[in-house]
Amino acid sequence: MQLPSPQRAALHLSFLITLLLSGNRLTAQPVMLDPNFGDHGIISLDIGGFVKIIDLAVLPDEKILVALNDGRIWRFLPDGRIDGSFGEQGKIQLPFDNIFLEDMTLTTDLKMLLTGRIEGSTTSDLLLLRLHPDGTPDETFGENGQIIFGYLPETFEQGQVIIEQPDGKILVGGQISNVHLYEPDRFPILLLRFKEDGTPDPSFGNAGLALPQFDRNGSGISDLKIQADGKILLCGTVIEPISPDEGLPFAALMRCREDGSIDPDFGTDGLTRVNLAMPNDSLLAGGIDQEFQKISLQSDGKIVALGRKFYVTNQAILGWLGPSTYDTYEMVLARFQPEGSPDPTFGIDGLMEGPISIYGPELMSLAIAGQDTLYVGHFSDVTNDQPGDFPDLAVSKYLPDGLPDLSFGQEGTVRIVGEVREVVSNIRLVQDGILFAGHSRTIPGAARQLILGKLLTGHLVLPAIERSDLLLSVQVYPNPFHFDIHLDIQLSNKSPVKIRIINLQGQVLETHSLGTLPAGHYQKNITPDQSLSPGPYFVELQAGTDREYRLLLKVKD
Repeated sequence: MQLPSPQRAALHLSFLITLLLSGNRLTAQPVMLDPNFGDHGIISLDIGGFVKIIDLAVLPDEKILVALNDGRIWRFLPDGRIDGSFGEQGKIQLPFDNIFLEDMTLTTDLKMLLTGRIEGSTTSDLLLLRLHPDGTPDETFGENGQIIFGYLPETFEQGQVIIEQPDGKILVGGQISNVHLYEPDRFPILLLRFKEDGTPDPSFGNAGLALPQFDRNGSGISDLKIQADGKILLCGTVIEPISPDEGLPFAALMRCREDGSIDPDFGTDGLTRVNLAMPNDSLLAGGIDQEFQKISLQSDGKIVALGRKFYVTNQAILGWLGPSTYDTYEMVLARFQPEGSPDPTFGIDGLMEGPISIYGPELMSLAIAGQDTLYVGHFSDVTNDQPGDFPDLAVSKYLPDGLPDLSFGQEGTVRIVGEVREVVSNIRLVQDGILFAGHSRTIPGAARQLILGKLLTGHLVLPAIERSDLLLSVQVYPNPFHFDIHLDIQLSNKSPVKIRIINLQGQVLETHSLGTLPAGHYQKNITPDQSLSPGPYFVELQAGTDREYRLLLKVKD
């Protein structure tokens, strides 16, 4: 369950955030790996090659479910240990050799709903499964806990996203396609709605099936949400044709009525097509492939979309139509009014660009959590193809206006440094922090590791400080620490010096007086009370009216 030693050391020791505080009153949000979760905040499992995480779910008892697209599901205890009471030694493997799952959600009674596809010799069909909380099939649903849907014998179907509606009905969004991408009668998006027992809902579409044709040239769905009025909001991609066999993709929002029909009151005929390219993008590459991956609804009804764009070298032939040389991948946040128009109060004309990476699109799996305040799990910036320069696990926080929350981590982002390629694909907000799941790998095609981690977050209001530059320099180490804390201090003038240990709630736990020291350079040690629990603390250094703060992590002995 451990990462290779060099990477584990990087994850544990490099992820230490120093908050540099000015003389103004401010609220700092310390963020650290939870030392009581897994191995100093991180656990890892070898999961093999071409697999991905499809969902991270937190149960009411704080146990954690992680599902993979190959049908493996793990359950972990709140402290990150594998839950041996689940399946076989904490894991179940669904009994299919040819399934590819895309999404999982939990019902109100904590059953697991999963969707994806099951492949035959020449086509594939949409697959829907329901499992009991212990991972066994729910035989009251469909046929022995499963539903297989095929539209026509020669078509390919796949479930992409699944949700349980407030009334208990189950809505699946997916794809349906024929061999040729641009056949005139191609209906690329399908919506299926079922009653709780798995029977089709006759009040939806045609006997439970809706095929909303937003764009005759092709479209794809990545996520969906049910709005307060019951309407169905979708996000993904639509294709703008440039020739009979070629097209350019645009990020898109789409909306259907509750019965599955297109809602003409949203955007233009139910569709908002968005070009994520910024004015300078055309200077970077010949073309841009783009999509929205996740959507979230704010409390005021506005729509936040998380997307990505790929700069490509061939402007005509894109990733959907054959091999292309991708140059750059960039995250984009967007916000829209409830009727589908861009929100000009968010970012620049409704768009906010994020990190950039030169690595492949499999590293672009993104997740969004929160509503008016946004948390995004992603990859860190990588713009130079240098040895050892890899994208790292990263979580960012954005304010309601789309700007990074500079009090969160470093300039709005927490970066967890490793020595291989990594990406956060799922995040969940919990009471005391953020759970994240992702994967790492060394080279393309190599085996991956599932990474599950927990960040502790908290708020500490620090007092206003009038600085007099008594403290010329301060170093505090080691970080993390077990027993002693070493201080390296340089004073410009004679001053009384105190050290205080403060928790994240602002409570002073202990004070260490170093006496009155003349101007000069000093190296001092303090030994905090050994009853101090593992976790993050502020160390405050006082010299006269000067104060410096460092965020330190105490780890288990």
